[in-house]
Amino acid sequence: MTGEKLMKTLIKLGFSVLATAVALIPLWFFLLVKTLLSPEGFWQKFVVYGTGTYLLCFIQLILCSIWILVLIAIWEDLKRLKRYLKYGY
Repeated sequence: MTGEKLMKTLIKLGFSVLATAVALIPLWFFLLVKTLLSPEGFWQKFVVYGTGTYLLCFIQLILCSIWILVLIAIWEDLKRLKRYLKYGY
C-alpha cells in the first residue's frame, strides 16, 4: 500500500468515525440525562425510559439512515454512487 493510498484510507476512516459519533449523539444525550436524573421509583423510571425510548427511537432511526448514506458516500466512488441512485445498479 502506497503512502498516498494509506493517507486516503486513514482520512476516510477518520470521517467514518466522525459520522458514527454524530449519528450516536441522541443516544449519548439520553444516557447523560438518565445518569443525571438517576430515576429511583417506578414512575420516574417509566417516564425517563418511556420518553427516552420514544424520542430516541425516531431520531436514531433517521440518523441511522443518514449515517448509512454518509458512509456509502465516503467509501464509494461518487460517480458509481450517483449511477446507483439514478439507475439502481
